[in-house]
Amino acid sequence: MLFEHLNIPFEFDSSDKDSLIVFLPSVRPYSLLTTYPYLPRIAWRKRLANTFDTLYIADPYQRDEAYKTFGGSWFISQKGESILPEIASALIALIKEKSYKHIIFYGSSMGGYAALVLGALVEGSVVVAECPQVFLEEYYASGQVLSAFCNESSKALIPDPVKLILDNDGKSEFHFVVNLHDRHVKKHILPLVEIITTDEAYENARINVLLYTLKGYSKGHTALEYEEAIKVIKEVLKFS
Repeated sequence: MLFEHLNIPFEFDSSDKDSLIVFLPSVRPYSLLTTYPYLPRIAWRKRLANTFDTLYIADPYQRDEAYKTFGGSWFISQKGESILPEIASALIALIKEKSYKHIIFYGSSMGGYAALVLGALVEGSVVVAECPQVFLEEYYASGQVLSAFCNESSKALIPDPVKLILDNDGKSEFHFVVNLHDRHVKKHILPLVEIITTDEAYENARINVLLYTLKGYSKGHTALEYEEAIKVIKEVLKFS
């Protein structure tokens, strides 16, 4: 079922709701891996159970020694291949089987990158990408993963969110949620905005950017807590 053939740890809770939220993992420092798999926001699933089916996907290479210094894999194998297209294919089959009406991909940082890719590949979905790496080479750890495992040929095949958003042609929605004080604003969000506002090919793209500063949140690369996150989820899905 689902990801067994890909050997990816996951948790899937289904009570036949018509909406599915897929949570993607952020980086986890190797020294802090006291439990495996690492599934951020797994504590939210009980609070979401009345409205959503939930699927939590782990980093498939989380425990590989080769990624120890990077904290994550960005779903790129040591062969320099991304497993995200295969995950997308498995999800499309699940969506068809369960007849979901709403699909939302939610992730921050590395998980935000994965959410963008999967949302572009799974047409008709909604993406909430918190502080995502839009350009992998512009973030130290993801750039190091590319350098370690990809040659120039394989690097060109790693999913590029900007190109995928173009190819998606407005079939999915992409919501970027970023702390105003996060360096990703300058490194990832503003360059993306520059591309999509100057290239007419993106005129059909459905993109929303929310830059926030909230009391109680540190000024940097941060993710939303449940109460703020659920507001965003309900808004993007137009829930009352």
